[in-house]
Amino acid sequence: MKDSGDGIAPQALAHIFELYYTTASGNAGHTGSGIGLALSKRLVEEMGGTVTVESAHGKGTEFAITLPVSDAQIPPDELDITETSIASPVSCIVADIESHEFASEAAGNWHKTILIIEDNRDVAHYISTILDGKYSLLYAKDGSEGLQVAEHHIPDLIITDVMMPVKDGYAFTADLRASLPVQHIPVIMLTARGETDDRLEGLKAGADAYLSKPFDERELTVRIKQLLDSRAMLMKTYTNALLDGVLVNSADTDHNMAFISRLSIMVSSHLDDEAYFPETLAANMCLSRSQLNRKMKAMTGHTISSFVMRMRLDKAQQMLLKRDKNISEIAYSCGFSDLAYFSRSFKETFGCTPSQFLKNPKQHNTKPE
Repeated sequence: MKDSGDGIAPQALAHIFELYYTTASGNAGHTGSGIGLALSKRLVEEMGGTVTVESAHGKGTEFAITLPVSDAQIPPDELDITETSIASPVSCIVADIESHEFASEAAGNWHKTILIIEDNRDVAHYISTILDGKYSLLYAKDGSEGLQVAEHHIPDLIITDVMMPVKDGYAFTADLRASLPVQHIPVIMLTARGETDDRLEGLKAGADAYLSKPFDERELTVRIKQLLDSRAMLMKTYTNALLDGVLVNSADTDHNMAFISRLSIMVSSHLDDEAYFPETLAANMCLSRSQLNRKMKAMTGHTISSFVMRMRLDKAQQMLLKRDKNISEIAYSCGFSDLAYFSRSFKETFGCTPSQFLKNPKQHNTKPE
């Protein structure tokens, strides 16, 4: 590949394959992101090839790509030329980027989903090559579209650029924190604006981490893991808060605990009403049933149905310890109209029937696991 442009200065030639590196040469008004050449070189090397470049001032630039054409070096058991194997992760992303989802056969096996919001397709593709195979990926081209995708899918983490059309990263993050279904999701901001004031603006908007371009892919993966691990620890905190009926003043705490407090009140006060869950509960929480389930799953690891069951059984156990009501009365007051189902659920959770628990409660668990 050869052009007849101005050429590349010798001092810049050694750096053109570096991530985010750009030069001042080239046609006026045409600037790059510094991603294309770095990504191209990485893809060629993944296929066992090489990329070289020659350039002279006033004579243009020539790139040469060399790829192996023999399959002799590939073990026979690894040679599987099929329509599926030809499509690389990056080609899948190129094909499906407008559908908001990065296609992959393994997507169903991934447990965590990351939304990438980036108006530059090259940057989005590069980030996806870092994360593909580790997480299920979603895509949006600006903050406005990103908010819609986030509210529909409720991902586990969001990576967003700052400078974007329609709605930038700061506005997106502020809107995310104001949206009940998704305000709990951690956000990583990526931007070329690395000044202290820019970082502060991002953190004030609600970002959990702020990385300057060019970023080290190792730092990005570590930040992601740290935030997801931190979220896993918070899941236990939120679950215990719900079970213990912890009530907080929304003015004195973060929005996540305020949500948990409100949910705790709603669930606790309707445990005896089978018809209340889950549709009415979701409506009272100003969410759809699917949004509430996804938000609950993200925050506590439980769906509404599984968590209500856990709270009902926990309440039943505490009532059995008081011994002021019989088993039937306790079952009905905890929302179980079927005594056989109550007894079976109790045994699956605590390892004994309600009557066995009454005889010797000290031998059995005091709380569901």
